[in-house]
Amino acid sequence: MATLKNLLSALASNKTADHVKGKIAFAVEEIKAYSQKQAADTLIPNFERANHLQMIKMIAQFEQNPTEFKLPEPLAMPDGPPIGEDVFDF
Repeated sequence: MATLKNLLSALASNKTADHVKGKIAFAVEEIKAYSQKQAADTLIPNFERANHLQMIKMIAQFEQNPTEFKLPEPLAMPDGPPIGEDVFDF
């Protein structure tokens, strides 16, 4: 979904060139069509179908008001050392 969010953000931006917006719009339409097909497929696990439904919803919200689309602020890094940064004293 992060890729879709970034595509929609670039599509809404006035800094994106028109020929690039055309390619992005085509990619978003392909994602939408694929997600609609996957969301309707009852043989696919529900958690995957839910992801496709969320992407369809995001695209629909974007289509209703593209100028209001903004990427969410990234979460702050938690306090403490990064995972896997144990000190090894051999």
